[in-house]
Amino acid sequence: MLASVRSAILTGVEGRVVDVEVHVSSGIPGYTVVGLPDAAVRESRERVRAALLTSDLTWPQRRVTVNIAPSGVRKSGAGLDVACALGVMLAVDDLPAGVLDGVAVLGELGLDGSIRPIPGTLALVDALRLAGVRTVLLPAPCGPEAALVAGMEILPCTSLLEARACLKKERPWPSVEDAAPGDAGEAPGGRAEREPEPDGPVADLGHVRGLAGARRALEVAAAGGHHLLLVGPPGAGKTLSSRTRRWRSRRSTPPRAGPWAAASSARGRSGRRTTPPRRRPSWGAGAGARGRARSRSPTGARSSSTSWASSRRWCSTPSASPWRSGSCGSRGRWRS
Repeated sequence: MLASVRSAILTGVEGRVVDVEVHVSSGIPGYTVVGLPDAAVRESRERVRAALLTSDLTWPQRRVTVNIAPSGVRKSGAGLDVACALGVMLAVDDLPAGVLDGVAVLGELGLDGSIRPIPGTLALVDALRLAGVRTVLLPAPCGPEAALVAGMEILPCTSLLEARACLKKERPWPSVEDAAPGDAGEAPGGRAEREPEPDGPVADLGHVRGLAGARRALEVAAAGGHHLLLVGPPGAGKTLSSRTRRWRSRRSTPPRAGPWAAASSARGRSGRRTTPPRRRPSWGAGAGARGRARSRSPTGARSSSTSWASSRRWCSTPSASPWRSGSCGSRGRWRS
């Protein structure tokens, strides 16, 4: 018996569509995952089995093989758990045939059968939309974020039992608002991301006096939706300029907000933001500290110049071979 379920994985900050193929056959009972899975994907074996048993669903005492296609692409993350579980249920006829045709499945499983949120929902749903999928079954807390992608039908659920009942049309699907109550800025991982509140009253652009260049940069950045980097000594007016009402109240349309919203979602924070991320490094931080501060962040918050400066250092150790093995000559040179 063979079943196939459409899903998606996160590669950096971009989504990639995959197919979870489940084959149940006679033989020594076992559960094997193929298709270049990482440790999190391989461990889905225990999560899927425990979730089905605790939900009083059928676990086949036969040989189960799960292939995640395309097989030549490395798979990572626990977002394929629900797709594997529903694929097993389809293969053992616990779900009607064809019930998941045209439906993509996302989500991580708990041992009690609950469906937990995953990071990168915005990028995953957008990748599925580009692949022609118009219906997505996903965790209820990820519903409001997935609803930002236009033209998608969202099927939120909280457990395997609820998903099974809704797929068999024994009960209606809950709405996105009813399935995910709480603050609109709540992140998929349970954290809330809010814009930091200013220490004092928000200033108007008219309060920024004597800084013609800074005022012009603020106007251009606010009008065009660009990022802004403020550099200067203490007291130059950086904080006052960044707190101006026109700059802070700027909102971007979904196409412009997509890149940093997808990066924020991939980090496990809320992807429902319409303003770019705001960094406030210390005024005394050097180029090296600024370059290494967000070196692993998918938001791309470090510039190429600071990363180049922080990755090279001055060497004064004499060597007969100045450009080999990263060594330096007698006069001293830069090395990586």
